[in-house]
Amino acid sequence: KLFWFWPRNIEAAIWANDEIGGLKDPNHFLSVDSDINFIIDKITFYTPNLNSKILDLGCNVGRASNLLCKKGYVDLYGVDISSKSYDLMKKIFPDLFKIFNFERNLFQNYLSKTKNDYFETTFSIGATIENVHPSYPLIKNLCRITKKTIILDIYDSGHSYPRFWEWEFNKHNFYIKELYRTEVNKSTKFIFVK
Repeated sequence: KLFWFWPRNIEAAIWANDEIGGLKDPNHFLSVDSDINFIIDKITFYTPNLNSKILDLGCNVGRASNLLCKKGYVDLYGVDISSKSYDLMKKIFPDLFKIFNFERNLFQNYLSKTKNDYFETTFSIGATIENVHPSYPLIKNLCRITKKTIILDIYDSGHSYPRFWEWEFNKHNFYIKELYRTEVNKSTKFIFVK
């Protein structure tokens, strides 16, 4: 198990020590673009119950979860290793801050301790989960903690750790319901449903 965390700890240190004004400044993650709005629309479609537990994996300052909060969702969770993002969330998104169940942690630690089927929906936006070392059973744990829907907006090529996303999710009884590839930023949007 130690090997799962060692490579990610090195990469995560850059995010954990994010400084205001630095390369990983949480202020860079405040704007909402069409990709984020698209993901939020899909979450609300697949998870219409406003009381559903929803996990934002790699939430940073919470810009996506804030949109869910504005739509009336009340049981929102987020995990991120960023040290400054939580403080900025308190200032920028005070309504989200009041209800958000945030944990500063590595994905591996957070997912490993989360109960089975705890979340109705889990989502991740941007280059976050692609950086988790493949020795950690990331997809197995995502599927284990999620009851129904997993939505990913990822850069699935050009990373050190390529994965066979569809095959790995199928192995754990999650199947592609929708798939979108964009040429502009080379991202892929997967919507997996159990």
